[in-house]
Amino acid sequence: MLRFFEQQGACHIFFEAPIDTVSVEQLENIFERGHESFYLDFGTLDSVRFEIVSVLEKALFQEGRSVRLVTHRIRLQRYLKKLGFQVEFVSLVGTNLKKVSNIEVVIIGGSADSSDKIIKIVESIVSDTIAVVVVQHQQEHGVMLFDTILQRVSSLKVLYARQGEPILKGCIYLAPPSYHLLVEDGCFVLSSAHRYNYSRPSISLAYGSFANYYKEKLVIIQECGYLDDGVDILESVQKMGATIIVQHPAECTADAMPKNVLKKELEEYLLKTDEIILYLQIVTMQKEPSDWFFFLLEQIYKRYGYKLFYYKHEMITRRLKIFMLKNGIKSVKDIVAPILFHKALFLSFLLEISINVTEFFREPESLKVLTQVFQQSKKNIHHVKVWSAGCSSGEEAYSLAILLDAIGVLQKTLLYATDFNKIVLQEAKNGIYSSKSYKQALVNLDQIGLDIALDDYIQKSEQYFFMKKDIRRHLHFFEHNLISDGSFNEFDIIVCRNVIIYFSEMFQERVFGLFYGSLRFGGYLLLGEHEEIASRYVHKFQRVDTARKLFKKVA
Repeated sequence: MLRFFEQQGACHIFFEAPIDTVSVEQLENIFERGHESFYLDFGTLDSVRFEIVSVLEKALFQEGRSVRLVTHRIRLQRYLKKLGFQVEFVSLVGTNLKKVSNIEVVIIGGSADSSDKIIKIVESIVSDTIAVVVVQHQQEHGVMLFDTILQRVSSLKVLYARQGEPILKGCIYLAPPSYHLLVEDGCFVLSSAHRYNYSRPSISLAYGSFANYYKEKLVIIQECGYLDDGVDILESVQKMGATIIVQHPAECTADAMPKNVLKKELEEYLLKTDEIILYLQIVTMQKEPSDWFFFLLEQIYKRYGYKLFYYKHEMITRRLKIFMLKNGIKSVKDIVAPILFHKALFLSFLLEISINVTEFFREPESLKVLTQVFQQSKKNIHHVKVWSAGCSSGEEAYSLAILLDAIGVLQKTLLYATDFNKIVLQEAKNGIYSSKSYKQALVNLDQIGLDIALDDYIQKSEQYFFMKKDIRRHLHFFEHNLISDGSFNEFDIIVCRNVIIYFSEMFQERVFGLFYGSLRFGGYLLLGEHEEIASRYVHKFQRVDTARKLFKKVA
């Protein structure tokens, strides 16, 4: 869907998932309006459909309209720029990610409905590497019992703050009723000044004082409650360097406080209670860099369902370091929370480690051998099932379709193309590619030796080219994970090139087991030039060509 508003000759357009046929028609109609300029924000879309690209191409390059394009996803920016569009990238996460390894104090502010969450959070903290300060709205001159309640669930010392007392790590402090809780030179200051935001203790005054002293060493957790106490100061304390975590309002009956923070878009993390607990565990845990690496992979699997530990550790470690460098992070510990709790950043990381290096008619000599095999036996072919595994952005799958059409068997073919990455799969479905890749496709195609006119299969625009519907309708793209998902058909050809080399040895065997079980007897497996059949399956395949990695299932 999309939203838009018009203002002084300009039209502002904002995309929100899902983008359907109605959204495409809306965009076409908007561009037909007589506006001088357009501002189009793709929001948090990770990819766009073929139809959207077509509408933009017409508006910008054919009609010459003034359109400013903005995205908050680096992959989408790269994709559209490759197709000739000028796109501005604006990060929603921010390039200056806060370092959890700096944290010394956590302050929790809440009012009504916050006690049960605070109890769970305090119960989970067992490390003496931080101090925890709790500031709650409470009845003035009330009985101080919350320390007793928290002490029952905590192994750390729980006590009400006292005037002049130094703030020590390994302790949990509570703001006493009737006093504002401040800090000066690392010691508590209790103030009986007038109420602020109708409250004493005031959460706002506590946040401001602690942020001014601890700066980037402070984490603020905004819990449930009513009104705005605490919310009005967050913009200022954020500028001082404090990290702001907001309790997810879905877990609050009194949800005004967290919702008011979200309205101002000041939160760095919007977390449920269990996620806040995990964040604080990350803050307090001490691990070696290699242990943090495995912890991150384990948590990614639990949170997002991706089994990244099946990649070779050297490769994924290298790519993680590159990702950290791009985001200005030196310690693995400091990148864990941002990846786990910012899905946009996780998707950027996922794309960083995904192997998306591909091109049309890649390794043409291998494709030449494959087409020759099928040319020799095409008279006996009644039906062909082909699987392009790890298809990335689709160039390999479309290349196979073109070659099968050239030898006269595409009409008898079902061609499946799969990848575990949803974003690149959408790009593959679009079938839109840069002019640069067209030139390389012609070079590779010439080496295969078939009489193929590439222009019969594509349509060119001023900025890019795209696959015609006649060729696109033969391909079926869908998500499939080579490690965790099973066989889904019996194939005559499986093509998987330059993917398996990135898996660890144990998972390579798992993939070859999948391929073996997915091939019919006599079916063909085409690998990349630097890949070999796993030793366990060598005797089950016969090499078709001594120079190329084309194998036939024989046992």
